[in-house]
Amino acid sequence: KPLAPPAPAPTPTPVNKLPGDDEARPSHYWTWRLFHDGYTLADCMAIRSLDRELILDHALRAIDAGWPVDASWFLSAEQIATFAQVIGPKEPTRIRPLLEQLPRGTRYEDVQLYLKCRQSQGQTGGG
Repeated sequence: KPLAPPAPAPTPTPVNKLPGDDEARPSHYWTWRLFHDGYTLADCMAIRSLDRELILDHALRAIDAGWPVDASWFLSAEQIATFAQVIGPKEPTRIRPLLEQLPRGTRYEDVQLYLKCRQSQGQTGGG
């Protein structure tokens, strides 16, 4: 009597795979996920092999997707305090004029991130 072919081996489930994760997530999700899990900017740059500008772009996209982003992932406490003082509680209509009032070397994207984080967290009052 011929033997039946062997049953296929079960596919192992990766131990580090979390429920709801799938391979189809956008690239910025994985960058956001590293920050959300406590990795620093330098860690994220090394792990993802991306430069700061692209990591920052991923953070901005994460905010647009509704995921919580903390400005301190990119900005020092001193930068955040300076931005808050110069910008004030109101939402500016334009960012470029603010750059002249901020310390030399302040980047447009850093101010954009600060404002988007503040807006997404509902912190438009002077704090």
